[in-house]
Amino acid sequence: MTILRCINDDGIKYDLDLLDSIPFKLDISAIESGNIGQAFGVSSQKLILPPSNNNNEFFGNLYDVGSSPSTSFIKTVPCQVLQDGTEIFNGKLYLENVVTNNQGNDLYNVVVVNETVDFGFLIKDKTFSDLDFTAYNHDYTYQNIVDSWDKTLLSGSVFYPLINYGFDVDNPQDTQITSGGSSRTFTNYNSPIRVDDFKPAIRVRDCLDTIFASVGYEYTSSLFTSGSYTDDIYVLATEDDKKGITTENPVSQSFLAYTNTNQDYTSTQPVLVVNFPVEFYDNAGQYNNPIFTADVDGGYQFGVNIEYDILNFNLADDARFVTFKVYKNGVQFDVNNVLQNYTFDLTGLTTGALSFTTPNIPLVGSDEIQIFIVYRESASGVQTFRVKQSSQSRFQLLQGPGTTLGGNVDLAPIYRDLSISEFISGLIEKFNLVIEPDKNQRNVLKIETFNDWVDDGNIVDWSEKVDYSQKWNITHPLQGQPENIKFTDIEDNIALTQYHKRTTGKVYGDFNYISESDLAQGEKTIGKLFAPTPIKGIDGNPTMILPALAEKDDSSLSYKRTKFSPRLLYHNGRQSVGNLISTNSTGLIASGRYWFEDENDVIQTETDYGLASHLQATPAEFGTTRDLHFGNTYSPGHYNYHQAQFNGQVKSTAFNDYWSFYINELYDVDSRLVTLNIFLSPSEIPQIALNDKIFIDGHYYRINKISGANVTREDSVQVELIKTLPRKLYFPRRRVDIDDTVVDIVANDSTFGADGFITYDDFETGLIYTGSALTPASQRDGFSTYGDKVVWNTLKPTNARFTSQTNLGLNNVDLSAEIIDTRGDNNTIQNNVTTARVEGSDNLVQGYAQFVTIKGTNNTIGAGITNSAILQSNTSSISGDTTLSTIIGGNDTIITGSNKSVAIGQDITIEGGNSNIVIGNFDTQTRTTKDLINTVVINPNRDLESWENLGGDDFSGRAYIGSQQTIGAVFRDNKQISMYAGETLYLTGSEYANDYIYDLGWNNVSGSGTATLYLPDTNPNNIVGRDSHGYLRELRFMTDNTVNASDKIELTALPTDSIDGAFGGSYQISKTFEGVTVYAPISGSWVVTQKKA
Repeated sequence: MTILRCINDDGIKYDLDLLDSIPFKLDISAIESGNIGQAFGVSSQKLILPPSNNNNEFFGNLYDVGSSPSTSFIKTVPCQVLQDGTEIFNGKLYLENVVTNNQGNDLYNVVVVNETVDFGFLIKDKTFSDLDFTAYNHDYTYQNIVDSWDKTLLSGSVFYPLINYGFDVDNPQDTQITSGGSSRTFTNYNSPIRVDDFKPAIRVRDCLDTIFASVGYEYTSSLFTSGSYTDDIYVLATEDDKKGITTENPVSQSFLAYTNTNQDYTSTQPVLVVNFPVEFYDNAGQYNNPIFTADVDGGYQFGVNIEYDILNFNLADDARFVTFKVYKNGVQFDVNNVLQNYTFDLTGLTTGALSFTTPNIPLVGSDEIQIFIVYRESASGVQTFRVKQSSQSRFQLLQGPGTTLGGNVDLAPIYRDLSISEFISGLIEKFNLVIEPDKNQRNVLKIETFNDWVDDGNIVDWSEKVDYSQKWNITHPLQGQPENIKFTDIEDNIALTQYHKRTTGKVYGDFNYISESDLAQGEKTIGKLFAPTPIKGIDGNPTMILPALAEKDDSSLSYKRTKFSPRLLYHNGRQSVGNLISTNSTGLIASGRYWFEDENDVIQTETDYGLASHLQATPAEFGTTRDLHFGNTYSPGHYNYHQAQFNGQVKSTAFNDYWSFYINELYDVDSRLVTLNIFLSPSEIPQIALNDKIFIDGHYYRINKISGANVTREDSVQVELIKTLPRKLYFPRRRVDIDDTVVDIVANDSTFGADGFITYDDFETGLIYTGSALTPASQRDGFSTYGDKVVWNTLKPTNARFTSQTNLGLNNVDLSAEIIDTRGDNNTIQNNVTTARVEGSDNLVQGYAQFVTIKGTNNTIGAGITNSAILQSNTSSISGDTTLSTIIGGNDTIITGSNKSVAIGQDITIEGGNSNIVIGNFDTQTRTTKDLINTVVINPNRDLESWENLGGDDFSGRAYIGSQQTIGAVFRDNKQISMYAGETLYLTGSEYANDYIYDLGWNNVSGSGTATLYLPDTNPNNIVGRDSHGYLRELRFMTDNTVNASDKIELTALPTDSIDGAFGGSYQISKTFEGVTVYAPISGSWVVTQKKA
């Protein structure tokens, strides 16, 4: 006889009536297909109960919608299933629905579940705000914070680690966690860290204790128990992006007051107070017109609105100004060195409304705040500024402090947004937990890691219980499983997490497991709720490492507060600050300390701090320290940003410790999923444990699922079994085909050492393997092979600066580079580069370059180059002391040491000088423009070099054109010169430096005669500045119709120059419309190269 015994909400026991025709069966499931990482439990089939008087009484006649039931729709009740007086199942019953035709034909649909499932129901919609954390209440004080570093606060239940939560530049009491002793850093005595710079983390075990107690359950666990290493694991969350924690309701301190009479202020009066006599509300009773008095320490923000009229004005356009001043304790004060003045230009206005909001003002209890006014205008007479009687002329507290230093801390509201079911699920997926009822105790669950749970199972021989009349179905368990399992914490907006994602494309600390089978399809992610927590040294002192749970955008030099995701952290105890540089109360440099102001404004000196880390200890021991992240060491893309200071490489990770054995067994080539039928009697069902090692015909299995175990009679029941491997695999077995021979090898965990090496064993013999299968097998595990040696440690220690880096492709971007956009492959951005964009491949930007761009292949921008670019070019470079220079197109072009220069084309070199433009090239031979200034070179067919250099023969300020072909009209300017008898004119000053054609005329003011026109000096050594000179110069002269035979103009060489061989000689022009060309081919010589016949 089967009895369903339940206890209703009133505590009354009932044996419910069953339908005799329907057998009572249970589904018992472990990890079903596609549900890796899910908690498992027991659920019955849906049971249909008849509308007997007994059942109606138990359910309180729920078929009547107007009844008051004794058993609720919305909760479970304790339930036993008894067969012939023997308990077969102990769990919970819940009522799914009632089906009725309202004529007495009623049915109750119920489901029986075990206590694991019931527990999940009970916590489903609850958050941490529903929990009673009063046992962990404490005062928000300096002493409690530093005590928590030694785990003496509440016996270690609460921990206040030092973490960089960001910086609010508008809050004068905020400080930055930075070494150096600068103002507004915690290393400066005048800007110490404060109590409200800390947030509480709760020990995970204490969270579980509180959660289970809240729903009437208890738990046992060898993992989460006093004395376990998990006693050092804490959860840290925040309810908002504000400083500190909320111990006060900010709204409870608010007030709003307004005016009920007009208040007049003339332009001749001094600063006067503004009254707001009518209180609309005053929640804390702290406002007494016109003064607000702070009741607790913290930040306050006020708002003022004023409706006004201008009286007695002359003209509406008169210049007029009104200033409101915020006074603290009777005097005007400043915030961040800015006086709290709010001035409005009312020129042209005679009525209207004004408003302003103060920044966050730090006040201590009993500080008083008032609003004052002063009005000024420029016109004659006395004008009046009237604050109008109006409910819109108001003074109010917009935001009071949420934190009272020294106040009592209740953890529940701090963690109010944290879902309990998500928290439990997060722990299950982090530690691969199994949660099942304790068969010997009601409302007690056992929580163990999968590894410990499996090890605790008993060997049970089912060889004689197999129903051989039913066929076996044998498959591999990975069918229907994902090909790729991504073990990862969730990504949030923390600066270093985002930096890591930008630079590596991965979430920090993740681990990817990729199956080698083509049967598995898709991807599954393991990891919920908790975010990763990389740590690094603080700015200015890399040996003081801690998390930075704050944002940092491209333009910000400091961290920004944010609401971060929950994370799990180890308590690392006290850590020395190392060589922290600070300034003391007298401004002198100190070291190895920072300043901590307690709740009583007393500044304490600190030489260590409480460190929270994803690692169990700092520094970490490679073989023994645990990492809460899934990936470390050989996980691709994982870097310890503090590795250069403290070892962070360990082999014990969340994947390796809790998941590797299970996953490697499930995906092993020899694993099998066997579906068969087993004869089970009702009395055997309570004895079944899903971790039992089932022995059948020489093989061991574990139970994956039992479908429809009949609790009313012995039956042939379908069972899914997973064949277990003879040994646990820390690493997956690798099967390699070498010359048609299959080789099975596996990495040996015991040789996975801090020295960076690991060995492989033959899977069958256990002997060290060094054959040709080593390379492909080790590569699948993420290792590198050198000869017969396998190396896992190929990642270099690195430091991180929180900068913007977009890296698309396989590029090498130094972590110190800031605001970088790199797209392509094998591009390299070296240290301390700022603002660079690179597109292409094999390009190099050397250290400390700023504001540079490269587009092309195999180009180089040298160290320290600024504001320069190489565009659509190959194998070109900009180097030396160069700024504001650009290369466009072509290849093999160089600009070195030349500012403000542009090279367009190929095989061009601009060396030295500045402000040069070189375009094109005569041939493929490199042409160099050296040490010239303000020079344009087009299609050069030779090198150009300043005449100031030894061997140089070219001059700045010119346009040099190589081979050219004119394909259009030619236009030339000319300079007109009118000569007169007896005149002497030198073409040597700067006025004549850039002329080519001279149009000569005759001024008859002195009649006919001779005028002398001296040609420029042809000796390049005599050139001064921008004066005219003649070396290599061609000049053309022509006369107009004012010149005749009696008007003689002599083109005369200087005494040191010759013309047609005659030193100081001349060539005479005395014709109308004459034309003469002279050229100076060498220093000291002019030659007449053309004249009219």
